[in-house]
Amino acid sequence: MLRPHGAWSEGFGSAARVGVLAGTFDPLTVAHTALAEAALADGCELVVLVVPERSVGKEDRADHADRIRALVRRFEDDAAIAVAASGAGLYVDIAAEAAETFPSAVVDLVCGADKVRQILDPSFYDEPVAAVLSRLFDRARLLVAPRGDIEVPRDPRIVMLDFRADMGDVSSTKVRAMRAGGHDVGHLLG
Repeated sequence: MLRPHGAWSEGFGSAARVGVLAGTFDPLTVAHTALAEAALADGCELVVLVVPERSVGKEDRADHADRIRALVRRFEDDAAIAVAASGAGLYVDIAAEAAETFPSAVVDLVCGADKVRQILDPSFYDEPVAAVLSRLFDRARLLVAPRGDIEVPRDPRIVMLDFRADMGDVSSTKVRAMRAGGHDVGHLLG
């Protein structure tokens, strides 16, 4: 199950459609915020920002608890956005935790097109990718934001979001690099 942080309302359990946006949020960017807003605009009643304890394919730089506290502070007054932690790293496992946390809701995993490429990459799994995707899509579908010229497979379980084109090249990695180079990044922080 996802582990809630901050002020979870009892009403969250009654959401018919929940978007799950997993990431390191190191740091939270305007693109993350725009992704959550796009999922809400697409019909999600609640978006849960999920910080995995272990991030697949990434080395975490900031403390896990610090990132969660920062997200809780940022969204404490937003009833449509919640924060949770996950012991899972793979999206298929995060989908299982979300489905367990919200058993009566339709669960949408919200991500950028670059993450879809990782989700479909067999090198992340110890079993055939078809079996993994079957379990994932039994629990959730993907709401995907375009990112540059990254191709996303056509599939009814993968839905493209209406997403601001100017957000496609914003990433936490880019923000960290700009900050390390002494550049002002305030306009890129979510």
